[in-house]
Amino acid sequence: MAFNKISVGFARGIFFILDVLSTMVSMIVVDYFIESVSATLRSVVVIAVIIAILSVKDIGKPKKENVEL
Repeated sequence: MAFNKISVGFARGIFFILDVLSTMVSMIVVDYFIESVSATLRSVVVIAVIIAILSVKDIGKPKKENVEL
């Protein structure tokens, strides 16, 4: 990546795993503390994976610079 220490594929894999885990933890905490929210573990995993897939595509792309109008 920035310092050529890891490959883009490895960075995407690590990002995917960490994104899924952090999303799952946050959703499980919300499910535990808010009584009106109810979700099964399977649905939490599916939503976390979908969110991670949608966000992992941005890893490795060059950043766009801000262009003032």
